Amino acid sequence: MTKLRHDGAPFIVQTSIDKEVRVNTRSEYKPASEKSVKALDRELKEHHRLVLYEWGMYELTTNKYTANYNHSNLVLLVDVPDDRTVNCFGNITLWLSPSGPLQADFLQAKEKPTKAQLSALGWRKVDIGTTPERNVPVHGGLQATRMMYSLKHIGDFSADLTTS
Repeated sequence: MTKLRHDGAPFIVQTSIDKEVRVNTRSEYKPASEKSVKALDRELKEHHRLVLYEWGMYELTTNKYTANYNHSNLVLLVDVPDDRTVNCFGNITLWLSPSGPLQADFLQAKEKPTKAQLSALGWRKVDIGTTPERNVPVHGGLQATRMMYSLKHIGDFSADLTTS
């Protein structure tokens, strides 16, 4: 299993599915060029690579009124989803932070709270899927689209990834 080097926590790296097509044609989408991927990274909130790791904190990038959450809400990944779910972009379960100032001191503690304790602290379980696809003009008469989870890392995230 691949692990984060700093603490051995399990994780999965998901890469977006980026496609491009010439504007105003009936052509089929094809895999996006590196230039189009970089343009999508600049234009969209979701980066082309997302590291899903145990007890990771993320920011939502879309609204879902039926689930009562909005973009910029913070969510916590307690359990890393299985490879199969992530590979097919299935919904993943995260915990939505309660409104008000973030109380997440437990993230620094060695022993993490149970799901029942999280619930008692006001955290709420939500299922998150992918962002709605939209065409983005990228360069040279092309438009591109990205399939990725509606999440982004908080702040500047970098991980030293190793395999064991």
